[in-house]
Amino acid sequence: MKICIISHFGYPLYTKDSSSQFGGGSDVQLYMLSKEFSNDDNIEVNVLTGNCGDNKNTFEMINKIRFYKVLPLKRNLINYFKFAFSFFYYLYKINPDIVIQRAISITTGMAAFYCKLFKKIFIYSIANKKDVENSNYKSLSDLLYKFGFKNANYIIAQNNEQLDLMRKRNKKVASCAIRFNSGFPIRNEEMESLNKSEILWVGRAVDWKRPELFIKLASQLRDLNFTMICSKYLDLEYWKYIQKLAQKMSNLQFIEFIPFEEIDTFFNKASMFINTSVYEGFPNTFLQALKNNTPIISLNVNPNNLIDRHNLGFYCYNDIEEMKEKVSYLAQNKKLRQQMGDNAYSYFKKYHNIKKISHAWIKLFKLILGHKNKSH
Repeated sequence: MKICIISHFGYPLYTKDSSSQFGGGSDVQLYMLSKEFSNDDNIEVNVLTGNCGDNKNTFEMINKIRFYKVLPLKRNLINYFKFAFSFFYYLYKINPDIVIQRAISITTGMAAFYCKLFKKIFIYSIANKKDVENSNYKSLSDLLYKFGFKNANYIIAQNNEQLDLMRKRNKKVASCAIRFNSGFPIRNEEMESLNKSEILWVGRAVDWKRPELFIKLASQLRDLNFTMICSKYLDLEYWKYIQKLAQKMSNLQFIEFIPFEEIDTFFNKASMFINTSVYEGFPNTFLQALKNNTPIISLNVNPNNLIDRHNLGFYCYNDIEEMKEKVSYLAQNKKLRQQMGDNAYSYFKKYHNIKKISHAWIKLFKLILGHKNKSH
């Protein structure tokens, strides 16, 4: 069985030698899954990714995973043509049985077109709520995404809200949708008894994550210590604006970027994790918090009502004043933090073990290809 994962900005996750930053949560989940898939001797894992420029080789093998580092990273007219050519040429060269792509993108439509043309299987994985909400589809990229979404053989949702939105939008598309949880590896060692004192925010500098609201919290709770890890993204001016705001706060440590393999240290030391996003799918930062016994206080994101249902922290119904009260309350209540932290890790182990989740994916692969072979 041969699969190809499209992960335009994911290559830096696989190697410490790369100087580039990875794209975001979608790349992280594809990275986690690809590593697990590669442990199965019956699966050849290929990753079509960006030409990070760290070395001249466009092909590389890392731990049984084959990388084709051929997709341009910079956005300009010439690179759009290069991207399209490289995308189709290398997919044709790899000749996968299954193509997997995640998050709204022109790549969604291109992958679906390739699979339709060459009778391959296309699995699209939803990144967040925006992927499945109704859109006017005015631009070319919107139309390509719409084509890809409608022509995916299977769609993977992260939570029940995404499934419900699909049913409202297009029942035919929803009929090929399956929910698989996002996952992370289970810790091998017991949690060290640390002084979990920092209030943590982690994310990219994009407006819908609303990082300025975390800075506002820090300005209103001067007796508490805040840490913000906010990486640059497409809008550099917005990142500079956030950095400038953060640096005015004496009780807030602003960090531009932490390599993925080191980020657990910060979640481990955090007394609580704060999410201020307008929307998300199932944030990787939630998983990283849960994995490290860290309660979550979320302003507007609560997939499957997990925070309330499993007593993992507090959900604030998009009320910043309520968030301020909950942060202050939890900071003063160590016993409750420990209880919620224990709940967090128990929930994580039960529902988000990447090994179990990857087995569900592999079972789907075998089912798909079994049906395809019978039909021929």
